Amino acid sequence: MADIYDFCEVLNDFDSMLPTDFIRMYDNDLYHAIYKAKKGQLVIRIIEGGNEYMKVGQSKSGTTRAFAEGLPLVIEYPNGLYQSTIIRTIDWEAGTFRTKCSTYHFHFLEQN
Repeated sequence: MADIYDFCEVLNDFDSMLPTDFIRMYDNDLYHAIYKAKKGQLVIRIIEGGNEYMKVGQSKSGTTRAFAEGLPLVIEYPNGLYQSTIIRTIDWEAGTFRTKCSTYHFHFLEQN
């Protein structure tokens, strides 16, 4: 559904464009996937796999504007951002999600 190249730019377009313009530029399915995705403060930790930016056991914390299957995860924090490959599955009960090569543990920080 979503290309991995720079999903942060796609999210910026989603935030700044009218829905009709976004859908015309990308597509209806992507618009609805981002619209319905969970958003908020998130902590992730790689528990299997890894990549050049995160090794097993490392974690990142920040804000996500779209956490859903079929979308890459972008976590934005004060000094930058982390972007995963496309999320293949999310196990909400176990608090884990899988991408192409990695498994992550996650939890959202509840807002007061």
